[in-house]
Parts: sequence; C-alpha cells; structure tokens
Amino acid sequence: MYTLKQLTQSTRLSDRTLRNYLDASILHSQKENGIWAFTPQQVSDFFQNETVRSAIQVKNKSIVSEFWNDTHKKTNSACMIWDMPEEDPVRLMHFICDAVNRKEGMTISFESRQDKRRIILSGSEADIFEILTEYHHQFSQKNIRFQSTYVEYPACICGYDPMNMFRVENLLYCSHFAFLQKGAEAIKKDGPILLILKGDSDREIAGYYELFQ
Repeated sequence: MYTLKQLTQSTRLSDRTLRNYLDASILHSQKENGIWAFTPQQVSDFFQNETVRSAIQVKNKSIVSEFWNDTHKKTNSACMIWDMPEEDPVRLMHFICDAVNRKEGMTISFESRQDKRRIILSGSEADIFEILTEYHHQFSQKNIRFQSTYVEYPACICGYDPMNMFRVENLLYCSHFAFLQKGAEAIKKDGPILLILKGDSDREIAGYYELFQ
C-alpha cells in the first residue's frame, strides 16, 4: 500500500491537488486507520489518466528549468532525466520514494504511461550517484561488484554516453560504454565501467574497474 505523502513526493502534485483528484474520483483509495492508502493498481490507474499525466509533465519541465536557471549552486549538483520503459511503474515509484526519503534537498518527479517510465531527479551529485547504484543492486537479479583486480590503463577518454554517466570526485561511472585512447590505440569498453581520473583532469585516466552483474 502507498500513502498520500508518497504520491505527493513522486508527482510533485500538492496534497490539496491529490485530494481534489480523490473528490473527483480520478484517484481512488480507501482509508486505513484514518489515513488514505492506495493499492498498486490504484496508483497505476492514476498515472494513466490523461489529466494527471499533463499535470505531471508541467512539474517535470519545471524541475529542469529551475535547475538550469539556478547559476549560484554552492555544491556539485546534477539533474537527471531517467527513462526506464521496461520497469514496473509502481515498484519503480516505491523504490524512488524510499531512496529520496533518505536524502535531503532532493527534488523528484515520476511520470508513467503505457510506453514510458520517466523519473527526473535534481539534487547533489553524490546522492544521485548513490541512488543509481542502489537501483542496479535492487532491480538486477545479480549485484554489481568490482572485479578482483584493478586494470591499470593510462589513457584519455575520447567518448561516452553523457546521459548515462555520473562523476563523483575522481570517479567516473559510465553505465553504457566508454571509448579510451592510449597512443594510437583506441578501444571501446562496454559498461558498466568505473574510470579512475587523474587528479582534476576530465579526460585522463589512470585505469578502470570493469563492473559486472
């Protein structure tokens, strides 16, 4: 069962708006011990409503625009648009709400329709990296783990998927792939891969860990 607070967090719709949806029978629920509680099916049906989807899309756009327009951030921050069409929407929403509840200053929005699961997260770079890592642990049949040996490979990064990477200090996580160049040799390493950057460099690496599931 899910609570009104969880729906508020995942949609960024206000408590009053959700209660209006309850009054209009767009959102269905029942009370348990005087508290609104929602079944997975009720949550799924709610996300499929066209009026609800339109309202959530407006909230989604505002997260991105607010992040873009804030040019006075005091710490490393990130805004991630995360599409996962193959995941169960209710299970995914539950994971995201639980993960964000343990973080401070995180902004979240969740949108679900028949062919799309979209999450937008805005907050500290480290917190978003941790949520991504936890997702891989929980939603995969196997856990991501480091190989037993570190691969020393001084090289330059010459390409990666910018929508599927995170950097925390000198660690660069690429979930899909990374292209590396060492002298005349250029190689593609399939992800997930963790690159170890040299000092403050954005391109030079000392080596990498190959991650596997």
